[in-house]
Amino acid sequence: LIFSMPGLAAVLAAPAWGVRGDRVGYRWTLSLALLGSGLLYLPHALVQSAAQLMGIRFAVGLCTAGIAPAANSMVASTAAAGRTAGALSLLSTAQWLGAIAGPLLGGALSAQFGIRTMFLVTGTLLLCSGTCAWRAAGKPVGPSSR
Repeated sequence: LIFSMPGLAAVLAAPAWGVRGDRVGYRWTLSLALLGSGLLYLPHALVQSAAQLMGIRFAVGLCTAGIAPAANSMVASTAAAGRTAGALSLLSTAQWLGAIAGPLLGGALSAQFGIRTMFLVTGTLLLCSGTCAWRAAGKPVGPSSR
């Protein structure tokens, strides 16, 4: 049940993230989703009970629900004409490489440094990504300023 919480939250939150992206822009939405996810990953290191973990995992899911839709929309709206599918396939490849490398590297590092440390590392990486997205959010990238 604990590991299902992010998915449940994402099902509930994704439509709102999509509306937000269409309203205020994909890059701003992506940066907010990454920053929120990063901030919510950090408290994982302090969790003392299954109930706390369940709650924080649900909260993380509320934020991570906005990452993929915003990234996909941003790539699709800024890809050169006739290259949208290729650009989206590169994004998908990067996402799947992360899904492979993340658990492998995270598992090895958590065996060395502890699982709590990995939550801090993941949160920090998400915050760094969110900061980069935030700094780039005001800069036009392609035909649309989204």
